[in-house]
Amino acid sequence: MNNFFMSDYSYLLLLKSFVTIIKNSFLVSFIIALSVSLGSYLLEKLKFNFPSLLEKLVCSAGVGLGLYAHLVLLIGFLGWLYPQVFYAILLINFLLFYGNLKKWVLQLKEQNLLVFFRFSDWKQVFFYGGAAVIILSSFLVNLTPVSFYDNLIYHYGVPKYYIASHRIIFIEGNIYANFPQIAEMLFLLGMILDSPLTANLIHFSLGIFLLLTVYSFSRNRWGNSAANFAILFLVMTPGLMQWISLPNVDIEFAWFNLLALFILLKWFDCRSPKILVLSAVFAGLSIGVKYTGLIYSLGIFILLMAIENIITRQLSSLKLLKNISIYCGVGLIVFLPYLIKNYHFTGNPVSPALPQVFNPNGDQTREYQALLRDGKNVTFSKDFLHTIPQLVKTFLNNTVLVKKYIEFGSFIGPHFLIFLPLIFFLRRKWKEIRLLIYFLILYAGFWIGTFWMIRFLYPAIIVTFMLIGYAFDNLDKKPGYPRLLMQAVFILIFALNFFVFLEIFDRTKSIKFIFEGMDDKLYMSRVLSSYPVMEKANTELPPSAKILCLGETRNFYLDIQNICPSVFNANPLFKILKESNDVIEIKAGLKQLKITHILYDPDELERISHFGVYFPPRNENSKAALFNKFLEDCWPPVYEQNRVYLLGIK
Repeated sequence: MNNFFMSDYSYLLLLKSFVTIIKNSFLVSFIIALSVSLGSYLLEKLKFNFPSLLEKLVCSAGVGLGLYAHLVLLIGFLGWLYPQVFYAILLINFLLFYGNLKKWVLQLKEQNLLVFFRFSDWKQVFFYGGAAVIILSSFLVNLTPVSFYDNLIYHYGVPKYYIASHRIIFIEGNIYANFPQIAEMLFLLGMILDSPLTANLIHFSLGIFLLLTVYSFSRNRWGNSAANFAILFLVMTPGLMQWISLPNVDIEFAWFNLLALFILLKWFDCRSPKILVLSAVFAGLSIGVKYTGLIYSLGIFILLMAIENIITRQLSSLKLLKNISIYCGVGLIVFLPYLIKNYHFTGNPVSPALPQVFNPNGDQTREYQALLRDGKNVTFSKDFLHTIPQLVKTFLNNTVLVKKYIEFGSFIGPHFLIFLPLIFFLRRKWKEIRLLIYFLILYAGFWIGTFWMIRFLYPAIIVTFMLIGYAFDNLDKKPGYPRLLMQAVFILIFALNFFVFLEIFDRTKSIKFIFEGMDDKLYMSRVLSSYPVMEKANTELPPSAKILCLGETRNFYLDIQNICPSVFNANPLFKILKESNDVIEIKAGLKQLKITHILYDPDELERISHFGVYFPPRNENSKAALFNKFLEDCWPPVYEQNRVYLLGIK
């Protein structure tokens, strides 16, 4: 703290902050508990058996939260996005499944969860103490107001638009609004019940479920010690824990993807049709989070089934084809609501993908091409001599201490390279080891051929750490110098990544926000340059005002009616500019859209200019001059701060 003594006002803010945290934590716990009770009820009715209570817990949560996401989408289609509707649904769920919820409480009591917190030596206290600090820090980051770039544009920005309209609607000018939205529907649920903080805590809960899923599978297959090492490797990965700290969809995708994988591995043991269906359900949910699930869940798992069958020859080709058809069918049925949504709004069921098939001459085709161009610096090249060094550079940048990669949640940590050779000492005769290695090879192959974003690789990285944890556990049980050397390296890397994460955590200013009584407005004014101008517009413009955002695409905190194109969508002002010969015609075009003000951020406009569809042609001097003349006509600004301007159209 800057001062030991705080003002009475700061103490009131601090008290209010803690009350809000407790209230939202209770609400999210209630939502999670109801999701688990709903999911477990269905799984019990279908007579699924699980080797442990923990595995039943994570699978029940996955099914329950997936159902809630689909229910939110349905209610949105019906135009019933009101808090009262959702509180009524939660109440009905509670009354219907109270008995199941009570049974869960009794089972958890009998499980004696304290057994997980018994430490045999000082090393365990050291490691688990550090892991607890990292997890707690991630929790604290989730308590701060939403400021992550993608959240402000679409993870939270799109649900906020739906809530304001009380229904799921087409959002023109935001290509992201057509992406699958299972994670966003869960965020919407939190936001409509209370606030964005509720959505943050839902995301954090799913991150904890991801860790519990890894622990459950590793413990059931390889024992408690191997599971502990797997979790420690994950927690000491700064990028992964940063993504748990920052609400996004990559953690949700990784969770559903791994649930599908682990359930599929059970199917390889017993060949039960209902196990295959459950895996396909989770694969479908992962597609509902991100389109990449079509490749990384459905595609890879189908190949996994085919490869294993070629090796073992346990099924005839006809039976294999039947199982693959069931898997694809169930997965696509789970994903079907989003295909229907996109077809209804755009005529393209997989919008914005494949616009050349469904709308080859429309704006969407150009916008989608711009979206793909954004990944050109990290995508596969036909020139292997160019691709290999580029790939090595991308990988090394994310596994060594490089400042710019730490900031964007991509830093894996040097331990990934140091401990990677341990995988080669695994006993591949174990079926699940072999299948997990096949999964890694397939996942890495598809990743190299698409977008080289490290966060897209997280499910494979998590599986790698599980295998390393298992191998490390075997090595740790053998006496001798190799064991002592590996322990020393493990302690060193753990300490290094611990301090790296604390550096990342310090940049979020979470401690100052919570314990210095900093309010949301002051915090956002420090982390988002356009926030003061948005706040001014919210408080001083009349309700009839309508703002066009120019440059700034993060409109989450803008409550006044607005048009805010995404980075990849052409701005209406520049569309009008192309067809206008003077300022009067530009104003007439904006008047048709009922635009009264422009939020203009020239620095942000310049920063994102490389995306290519958002900006006036730089080589057309006449249009550039006309654009500057239009801006001069709107001067002086109604309000200005941090080189962000609120312009009135005269």
